[in-house]
Amino acid sequence: MDRVLAAGLETWIETQIRSDLPDDATEARVAALPDARENLPTLAARYRRSGGISREARAAGYIPPDAEQGTDAYREGTQRFMRERGLQNIRALLPTLLDAKLLRAVHAQNQLREVLADLWFNHFNVTARGGNLHRALVYDRDAIRPHVLAPLRTLLGATARHPAMLHYLDNAKSRAAEGTPTPVGRAGRGGGINENYGRELLELHTLGVDGGYTEADVAAAARAFTGWTVWPYDNPRQEQRWTRRLGRMPGVVREGMFVFRPDWHDASAKTLLGERLPAGRGMDEGERVLDLLAAHPSTARHLATTFAVRFVADDPPDAIVDHLADAFRASGGDTREVLRALVQHRAFWDAATVADGQPGKVKTPFELVVSALRATGAEIVRARALYDVLEAMGEPIYHCEPPTGFPDHASAWINPGLLLTRMQFGLRLATGGFRGIRVRLGALADGPPPASPAEALAAYGRALLPGRDLGPTADVLEEMVLARDVAARVDRAAEQTPSADATEADMDAPRRRSRRQNRRETDPTPSVDSGVVVGVLLGSPAFQRQ
Repeated sequence: MDRVLAAGLETWIETQIRSDLPDDATEARVAALPDARENLPTLAARYRRSGGISREARAAGYIPPDAEQGTDAYREGTQRFMRERGLQNIRALLPTLLDAKLLRAVHAQNQLREVLADLWFNHFNVTARGGNLHRALVYDRDAIRPHVLAPLRTLLGATARHPAMLHYLDNAKSRAAEGTPTPVGRAGRGGGINENYGRELLELHTLGVDGGYTEADVAAAARAFTGWTVWPYDNPRQEQRWTRRLGRMPGVVREGMFVFRPDWHDASAKTLLGERLPAGRGMDEGERVLDLLAAHPSTARHLATTFAVRFVADDPPDAIVDHLADAFRASGGDTREVLRALVQHRAFWDAATVADGQPGKVKTPFELVVSALRATGAEIVRARALYDVLEAMGEPIYHCEPPTGFPDHASAWINPGLLLTRMQFGLRLATGGFRGIRVRLGALADGPPPASPAEALAAYGRALLPGRDLGPTADVLEEMVLARDVAARVDRAAEQTPSADATEADMDAPRRRSRRQNRRETDPTPSVDSGVVVGVLLGSPAFQRQ
C-alpha cells in the first residue's frame, strides 16, 4: 500500500499492465524446481505412468514372468528398473507444476500477470490428469505465460499449435477422410475428422456459445485444422517412420513438437462464417481461420465479457462489456488496451463496494488460498498440503477436465460445506497447521500486542481487510474467537454439513448454538490467541470477497 501511494495509483496500475517489475528471486525459485525448464520429449522419457513402466520392466526381465502385480518381486523389479533407467512415476512431476504456480502467485510483484495467467489458462484449458501432466507443465510455461499480455491472436496461435491442446481436444489425430483432396494428392486410409477442437475454438476460445456460428462452421473449422498434429516424440518406432515419410514430402512444417502434415489436410474448398476458403491450401488455411476469428465482433464481445466477469461482477453491466468490446476491436484484441479500458470505467471501481460496502466478486478457492498466504506474509517451503486443500474446495488446479476451465462465479464455490472448508483452511493456516508453510502473524498488527480478543479482531482486521467493515458479522467473529476449540468445532460442522445451495449468511453456521452456551464455554478472562483471531478473519465473509 505504501508503494502504491508513493508511486501514485495510475503509475502503479500502468506498471502492472506493463508487467516490468523485477521478479528475479521468484523466477529463480521456480527455475530450481526439478525439471521445470525441460522440454517435452525429455519429460515424457523421464516421467512415465506406472503401468507402462511395469510392462517395460517385465519385458526387460526385471520382473519374473510368474510375479503378480502387488507382490514383492513385482514391486522390487519395477523399482530396480526405474532406478537403473532413470525413470520416475509421472506424478513425481506434479509438485513442479503446482509449486511453480503457487510460488509465482504468492510472491510475484507482477501480480496482474499472475491473475491473467490463471484467467488465460482457464480460457484455453487443458487438463493435467492422467498422462497429460508433463504436457500441461510445458503448455503453461511456453504457450500461456509468455503471452498473457499479448493480443488474442498471439494466444490463439500459441495454443492451437501446442501438443497439450492438440492432444486434449483430439486434433492431433484429425485427418482428412479417405479420398479427400490434400495438398499432396488424395488422403489415404485411416483418416477421419475430429471436430472437438473446431467446436471449442468457436464456442469457448473465440466467438462464444451465442456467437452466431452454425454446425457447418464447426465442421469447416475442423476441416481447416486437419493435419495440425504432434511429432511422435514418445514413440521411437513411429518417429522413425515419420522421419522417413515426411522428409521427402513438400509442405511439411515442423516447429518443435508441432507438425503440419499436408497428406492429412483436407484441401477442399470450405466456407466459414460467410467467407469462402478456396481449395488447395495448406497450413495457411488454419492460420486464416484464426485471423478471422480473432477479428470477429462476437469474439470481441465474448472476450470482453470474460474480462468483465473476472474483474467486475458475475453478471457484469452491459455498459462495461460494450466498453471493453470497443477497446478490443479498436486495438486488434490487445490485452493491455482492454485492461486500460477496464480501469478507466466507473463500473470497475464501483464493484469494490457493491455488496454492502464489500467487493461483489467472491474469491475462487485458488484466489482465497493465495490471498491468505500473501496477506499473512507466508513463506512457502513445501506446498504439498495446499494441493489437498484446493481439491477439497473444488478447484484442483490444472486438473479441470471439461474444456470450459474452472468457473468464475460465486454459485460454483459457495455452499455450506465449502464455506466451512474455507474456514477450516484459514484456521489451519494461521495456527501453523500446514507443514512447510510458515506465517508471520507478529508483523500484521502495529503497536503493542492486542490485550483482548476485541482489540485483536480490530487490529488484525485492519491489516488483513484494510478499508473494509466487518459489519454485522463482527459479533459472530468475536464469539468464535472467545469459544474454546473453535477449530475443532468448525471441523465437526464441516463433517456434518451436507453440500447444498446457500448464501453468504451460511458463514454464520457456527453461531447456531445459543449465545448463552458459548459464553459458558469460554474463559472468564479470555486471552488472545493471535492464530485463532487471524484464522477466524481469514474465514470471514469479508475475506472471501475479492
